[in-house]
Amino acid sequence: MNLKRALTFPPWMRGLSTALAKRDLTLPSWMAGGLSSALADPVGRLRERLGKKKAEGLAALYATGDGVGLVHLASGAEGRMRVLVCAFQPLVKGQSPGRVAQGMVKAHKLEKARFVGVLDRGSYVLIPAEAPDLPREEWAAAMKWRIKDQLSFPVTQAVLEVFDMPGNAPDAESGRIYVAAARDGEVRRHVALFQEAGVNLIALDIPELALLNLTIGLVDEREGMGLLHLERKSGLVMMVKAGWFYLARRIENGLDTLMDSLEPDGSGVSDAPFLDRIALETQRTMDYFESHYSQAAASTLYVVPLSTPVEGFRQALAERLGMRIKYLPLEEILEVPATVAQADLVRALPAIGAAMRVGAGEA
Repeated sequence: MNLKRALTFPPWMRGLSTALAKRDLTLPSWMAGGLSSALADPVGRLRERLGKKKAEGLAALYATGDGVGLVHLASGAEGRMRVLVCAFQPLVKGQSPGRVAQGMVKAHKLEKARFVGVLDRGSYVLIPAEAPDLPREEWAAAMKWRIKDQLSFPVTQAVLEVFDMPGNAPDAESGRIYVAAARDGEVRRHVALFQEAGVNLIALDIPELALLNLTIGLVDEREGMGLLHLERKSGLVMMVKAGWFYLARRIENGLDTLMDSLEPDGSGVSDAPFLDRIALETQRTMDYFESHYSQAAASTLYVVPLSTPVEGFRQALAERLGMRIKYLPLEEILEVPATVAQADLVRALPAIGAAMRVGAGEA
């Protein structure tokens, strides 16, 4: 097991219990008390996890405007994770995501499983900043007023958490952090969703860090790599190295926009204007990775498989970027039953990554 993943996993929302308790919210027990103390001793907490119900694995939920993804993972052979359950349920207008999730959890008999929840991309922002010269437990409170002018909502409504940039890497900047900021109403909405689903929620994650888990071990730790993830309505390109998250850039619009630009027979991807935008945002992200972090150019961009395959997409993107483009080799990361549909697997990948946060059964 990669111990560094356990120790460097950003403690998203470590200060959530204090921030939300002031707003008279009903919180799960892990938010109301023990999360901060558990994260203060990650090695001890990890040992405790390894000794308890390891065979049960870990489940995760990811809800977007498109639908709800549910997964349940356990440790598999040769370092891969074994997919026990993977399902995606599209939402019909007016449906409650929490009620849909509740039905899925019951259908797969996961009422007693431990769950990680994944926030949707539109519910928070990531802001790079200098770490304050204060004890770490005071960072979130101090950063609230430093970033207030960068928020699109009043800072008094903000719930903040911080996590490290690659500060332990010898070639990285020191004293730099990311501030994850969400409007308290958005956090409340997600908590209510998981409570309605009736799951035992032990942690919340963000998609950037969930997807990071899918990349660990794919390339030599000395190399940086890019990752492109296109969902129906939006996209994300991110840079990672040696298990560290460096930066991400969100792409407006997503797979639906790409599909709309194709010919009726599915051809024409090489001339799709949206592909030019994807290539431009990817190149900008890679250039920033090289210049700002003094990194060598990444040689490979991994593309998360598309939920609707587009013939020629990888080749057309490679022509624009002039670099090696590969689809994320899910078969090297996961043991997937033949009964799981590829489209469901792809749509649920943020949940899968979240359930891999330390290795299934160890979170």
